[in-house]
Formats: sequence, structure tokens, C-alpha cells
Amino acid sequence: MPERAIKNVVYRFFYLVCTHDAFTISLTSCIVINTVLLACDRFPISKSDTNELEFYNNILSWIFIIEMFIKMIGLGLKDYVAYSFNIFDCSVVMISIVEQIIGWIGVNMGSGGAISALRAIRLLRVFKLARSWTSFRELLQKMIITLKDIRNFSVLMLIFMFIFCLLGMEMYAYKVLYVDDDLSAVSSKEDK
Repeated sequence: MPERAIKNVVYRFFYLVCTHDAFTISLTSCIVINTVLLACDRFPISKSDTNELEFYNNILSWIFIIEMFIKMIGLGLKDYVAYSFNIFDCSVVMISIVEQIIGWIGVNMGSGGAISALRAIRLLRVFKLARSWTSFRELLQKMIITLKDIRNFSVLMLIFMFIFCLLGMEMYAYKVLYVDDDLSAVSSKEDK
């Protein structure tokens, strides 16, 4: 227990809450529910279903905001920031807050693509399950190692794709333009 939690009753209460297993299990279930609710979005969807999904998503967003503040108070800001999953969670919560503010003010952002993109970022909360799910965490670590190993090969493949796209345009795209120009010149002579 941190020294600040020993000295202060409020800090001790929040520290005990945020480190308790029931708190972790309830937040894990909220993450799973949030993922299922985001997967329920579909097209076409009725206005009542949209409002219902939005209502539940807002409730879950507020739960995650409260979780963030409980952890900040219980662990202290220094210990909260020391853990990378907390920084990740804080950024997802901030994006959720921005999305809610945009929704409340009713800013028209085109066809809703920007709001949908912000909503999709909530799905990244699934990666928080790696904290308690050991095999999932190991799989993510192996994927990161693999991505680091193939980054040079990926750059080389992108360069080849770029070169062959340019080569294909040089050989075929411009030839079609010249043929079309010649055909239009021929058809204009025939019209006369």
C-alpha cells in the first residue's frame, strides 16, 4: 500500500477499491458488454435501436470515466501514469468524452464517419483484457515481436508495390490516353 494511502483515509478507500478483484472483474465484464454493444451496430437500423445502443454506450462510457478517476485517486497520478495500460485507457476515455461532447452539441460531421471512427476506437478497450488474460497477453507480445521482425521486409514490399504501380501506369495508363486521343482525332476527321 502506498504511503499516501496509509496516511489518508480517502486515498486508502480508493486504493482498496481499485485494487480489489471484484472491481477488476466488473470492469472486465463492462469491457465485454461494451464490445458486444458496439458489435450490435448495423445497417439499416431503426432510430429506436440506435437510441437504445447509444444510451447503453453512454452509460458504459461514464463507468469507464469513473473507473479512471477512482484509479487516479487511489493509485495517485504518479503511479497511475507509471502503468502503460492506464495511459492507454485514459486516452480511450478521453476520446470517448470528445465523442460524447460532439454528439451533445450536435456538430454535423458529414455523414457521421468521424463519429463512427471515434466510436470504433472504443473497441481498443478489448486490449485491456490482456492485463488479466495471460494467454492473450502472451499472444499480443508475440505479435508485437513479429511485427518488429518483419518491418524491414514490409518496407521492401511497399517499395516494390510502388515501383510496379508506377511501371504499370507508365506502360498501360498513358497508352490508353494516347489511344483515346488518336481515336478522337480520327472520329473528328470522319465527321467532316
